[in-house]
Amino acid sequence: MTDVPERGVGYVPALAHKDPRSGFVALQQRLRHARVFHDHLADYMAAQCEAEEAYIKHLQKAAKRFGDPAHIPVEYRPVYACLVDHFGQLAQLHTVFARQLQRQHDMLHTAPAHGAWSALPRHDEGMAPSIRELQSLESQLAKDQRKLEQKRTPAAQSKLAATQEALSRAQAAWQSRAPMALQAYEAADLERLTMLRDAAMHLAKGQSELARGLYDMARTTAQAAKAFDPRADMARFVGVQHMPHGIALPSEYMDASHRPQAAPTAIETPPLVGPREARPMPPPAPTAIETPPVPQAPPPQAPPQAPPAPPHEPPASLPAERPSAPPSAPRSAHLSFMPPDDAAEMTRIREQLRQHARPSSSRRREFRASSYDVSEHAHHPIVSPIIGSPFTSPMTEAWHESTPPSVPEREAAPAPVPIDVGVYERIHAVWRHGLLDQVRVVGEVRVAAPRRVRAVLRLAGDAHAQIHPAAGVTCTAPHVYELDVGDDMCALEYEVPLDQGDQVVPLLLQTQWRCEAQQSSVLVTHRPNPAVPPVVTAALQDVSFRISLPSDAHVTGGVMSEPIGDWDPATHTLSWHAHALEGRSAVRFPLATQGSPQDVHASWRLPAYTMSPLDVHVEAAGTPLAVAPMQRMTLAGRYQVVS
Repeated sequence: MTDVPERGVGYVPALAHKDPRSGFVALQQRLRHARVFHDHLADYMAAQCEAEEAYIKHLQKAAKRFGDPAHIPVEYRPVYACLVDHFGQLAQLHTVFARQLQRQHDMLHTAPAHGAWSALPRHDEGMAPSIRELQSLESQLAKDQRKLEQKRTPAAQSKLAATQEALSRAQAAWQSRAPMALQAYEAADLERLTMLRDAAMHLAKGQSELARGLYDMARTTAQAAKAFDPRADMARFVGVQHMPHGIALPSEYMDASHRPQAAPTAIETPPLVGPREARPMPPPAPTAIETPPVPQAPPPQAPPQAPPAPPHEPPASLPAERPSAPPSAPRSAHLSFMPPDDAAEMTRIREQLRQHARPSSSRRREFRASSYDVSEHAHHPIVSPIIGSPFTSPMTEAWHESTPPSVPEREAAPAPVPIDVGVYERIHAVWRHGLLDQVRVVGEVRVAAPRRVRAVLRLAGDAHAQIHPAAGVTCTAPHVYELDVGDDMCALEYEVPLDQGDQVVPLLLQTQWRCEAQQSSVLVTHRPNPAVPPVVTAALQDVSFRISLPSDAHVTGGVMSEPIGDWDPATHTLSWHAHALEGRSAVRFPLATQGSPQDVHASWRLPAYTMSPLDVHVEAAGTPLAVAPMQRMTLAGRYQVVS
């Protein structure tokens, strides 16, 4: 948005002292031509919208022609499903784009009836008599001069002097009234040119979103096509599946008489692999906390090849004295550490973590030790990064020993229970009159385990924090809490008092409002807080802003913003995303009446960091625990500039 009085090009000083026919009348002609071009550009948007609607109808008709074909290869069905789904996805993407084109058409077509442009007819009516008077006096002055040249009489001289005096008064009146009208024309001219620029930018934004959707569709189809194996479909056709032992599968196309005869034998013959031998009713394998059965002698009649081992003996393919791998609980119990409104964000983070292969039990101790060392070097008194756990399972250590442990040692080392800990914080910051007026940091500690287990939470870092334990959590000592951990639960809620709140606010805000008779504009300045470490402010993500107008505010035209935002006329709310952590945003609201400054809300998220000095340590209260690296997240709470 551009502010006319501060960044004007000077229509008033350039045209107020010129002849009205060479200045004001030319400006009127310019705006009349602008109306014609606005209608032309609106027709361009309408033509594109009609093309999009025709394409959407074609896609809808084409989608009905392609269903589930009869002769599609079985393995190719996922690929074909992606291709058929393209019709619906394309129709949805182009429908959104067509709606954007329709909105741009309506805005351009009705632009002369809104905003500063709509006030020009009133100025034209006020200036028309002055222009006609000036033109009449100028013509009369020319006639009087010709008469004086023909007859130099006192009457002709007095007539000429009277005409010159009347013309001087009319010019003085014009120069006193012209600045107001010229300012109105300057504002309208700037408004309509800005609207032309924004129309092209909105069109480019819609095209980029359409291209992004097409790219996502193409990527999905490429992944499905890459997963298609032609040989697998050929194997399905002949009834042989590529498996390690050549096990035959029934064919979907061949008759039973043409199927391989070796299929039943291959299924009945067990593979010669110890741990995977097929035997009737095998007893469950002994775990780390169970006592294995007493060894028994093998049966006297054993097959000559690959005799099945007794249930209490180790498989023949493995050393008899080697201990079994330490059992571990499944890690499917990773639960959200966020309240319901932030659960989706944490779910996405967990899915990213699951994409990486989980370290084996032989490397888990080294991995945790290294992560613990890094966290010690990266600790900051105010900002706490992700802290790894130095916990090492005794079963893991026993797995690497050269001497096999005895049976009592295996019984005395139960499997550790995995437990997850998450710390979630919100920062509430309020600015009043350009100063940071209020800062609060509230948070909660959430824990989760696959089964119920007793644990101890120790808090460190801030002895003055107000702790509120949840139901079932017992305070055994100052800042020491004991609880039964099960499914995802909120163990503690806390609020940290801050003596210097400006040192924990990662993003600084400042607003400047300008409210006029027919519009309100605001300039929002945001920048990282230099008191916060740069590594923390660089991790800020999804910085966005929101301004809501009163429900009774009447917006007369298109709301303009830089960067371009999304205006919701139903809620009178404008929201936009910042392109960088440091920058400025300008917004202009065309209003029917005088507006007033409104609150500016900001939102952001800071993964992997918490801003309070509070730290959490988890200890076992009986059953060994495998504490996962702590997950941290900070979000903006009531983060706003109050007007």
